[in-house]
Amino acid sequence: MKKAFIFDFDGTLAETFPVFELAISAAFKNLGAKMPSMEEIFASFGPCEIGIFKKFCGSRGDEFFREYIRCTEEVLKTYNLRAFDGMEGVLEDIIKAGYKTALITGKSKESLELTLNAIGFGRFFPVRRWGDESGSIKPKNLRDVFAELGITASEAYYVGDSVQDVRDCKEVGVDILSAGWADCARIADLQKEGPTAILRSVGDLRRYI
Repeated sequence: MKKAFIFDFDGTLAETFPVFELAISAAFKNLGAKMPSMEEIFASFGPCEIGIFKKFCGSRGDEFFREYIRCTEEVLKTYNLRAFDGMEGVLEDIIKAGYKTALITGKSKESLELTLNAIGFGRFFPVRRWGDESGSIKPKNLRDVFAELGITASEAYYVGDSVQDVRDCKEVGVDILSAGWADCARIADLQKEGPTAILRSVGDLRRYI
């Protein structure tokens, strides 16, 4: 019997990559440095943003990260970041049905709080975990969340959009509902990994409540 839903953020709750691109571009411009291509940056995903900046900016990594967070705040003042259509209602139904909820993301705590507040979803996720500059730690975060919620891996669903999410969930033995509703969803790649299910719309989550 399932007792909890654990959610990813980027590409699952909201399409945040435009905010990321605008903020990171502004940070490099403001600090007078040549920016790597977005392809290079996306290929470096695994560590949270501070780890990415340290990879590309070396000893100035902390400085670039602080500027990136400042730029994220500025971008969010004008960029209308919204959750995917229908997500708020689904989360309300999950909570009304008595499930526990948590959020695990690979992004930094600072950028998570900014974007989570921007879409007004903080109330849905009392338990949160974020990334680390050393690399991906989602399996560890999943185990920590299971312990905090007082559940086992078999009693939860994880909802995430990436191929790595599928691999991480298989590592810890939790069922994953792959989010395939974003424009950038990699459906064919997800199918190759064999998640528990691939959901094409937010509303499909209701089949598992």
